[in-house]
Amino acid sequence: MTRHIIPALLAALLLVPSASPQKVTRNNRFIVFDDCASLSAAACDVTVQQPASGSKWVVFDYFEVYCSVACEVTVSRDGTAATATAATEVNFNGGVTPTVTAFIDSDAGAGTTLWTFQVAAGETVGRSLSGFFLEDDDSTANNLTVQTDAITGDAKVLIAGQEF
Repeated sequence: MTRHIIPALLAALLLVPSASPQKVTRNNRFIVFDDCASLSAAACDVTVQQPASGSKWVVFDYFEVYCSVACEVTVSRDGTAATATAATEVNFNGGVTPTVTAFIDSDAGAGTTLWTFQVAAGETVGRSLSGFFLEDDDSTANNLTVQTDAITGDAKVLIAGQEF
């Protein structure tokens, strides 16, 4: 009896019309990276912020920080909008340009500190940003900054995220 049920099920499945394919939305995956070589009592940072118009939801994936000397890292959000130094987001989807704006060595004002932590000399520390997002509210004060304290040495900061 089982021999007859399986072919009947297969035939029934083949006759069921398949659902029409859903339109695939290409989300804009991006990274912003700052390579701060030979700092002299200066910080290394990256800010990602919404543009004044045409913003989309931004969901962050993770960040990484490298320091050649011991440093303290601060992650903050919603500081006064950065205006200098503009950075170029690297996108992963070829031809899809993110609407977020990015800044390195930025002048973003102090926002709400989310957390601080130490990075040992020569270490790279990565942390998940799962659950962190920027709303699509067309406000340049809607931003996320990852910043080292002022050090004399080398540092690197990377933020990865995606837009919807």
